[in-house]
Amino acid sequence: MRLFARPAVAAGALAAAGVLVHPALHAMQWPPYGPLLVVVACLMALVVLFVPLADAVRERQTGPVLLGAGAVLVVGALAFDGVRGHEGSIELVPGQTLGSFEERRPDGRSLGLRPLPFAVGLVDAGPGARASVVFSGSEAPAVVTPARAVGHGGFRFASPRLEATGEPGGAVTLDVHHEPAGPVALAGLVLALCGVVVRR
Repeated sequence: MRLFARPAVAAGALAAAGVLVHPALHAMQWPPYGPLLVVVACLMALVVLFVPLADAVRERQTGPVLLGAGAVLVVGALAFDGVRGHEGSIELVPGQTLGSFEERRPDGRSLGLRPLPFAVGLVDAGPGARASVVFSGSEAPAVVTPARAVGHGGFRFASPRLEATGEPGGAVTLDVHHEPAGPVALAGLVLALCGVVVRR
């Protein structure tokens, strides 16, 4: 374990983890050992975090312990937030604007409302499950159809479904999928936290 406390080994482990988890590489899809490589890289990054933290606890150094515990909590929160996923649906009627969507777990159970970093409104709905939506900060509406999704602000809106509500135009339900934005920045944050703990 002391090997992971060496700066060169720690930097190499963190760099490998950062590269392997980058979405551009699609490492989880590498046959046949892609998922195993990603898991091993993430475990190495965790070891790099915990070894200096354990040393600081053993030596009763309050500052490094607090710094390491905070870094572990941040990395754990980011991991939990990513694992649970951000997808769900939003229901709109023409002229309505919302700033949140109903989030679902991968098994379909509801997680409640999740705020969007922008507002989305339904301009109108047409035949063939076509929906014109407009986002705050953009002037032109975007058209969503069963064959065409629209992305905005790290979220993708797709699969419009028209539902009769008794109101003119009815309601439109759109599937919402979170598209992680700035993977390099997120990896940089995690690696920076790990690096600070390693250097202590």
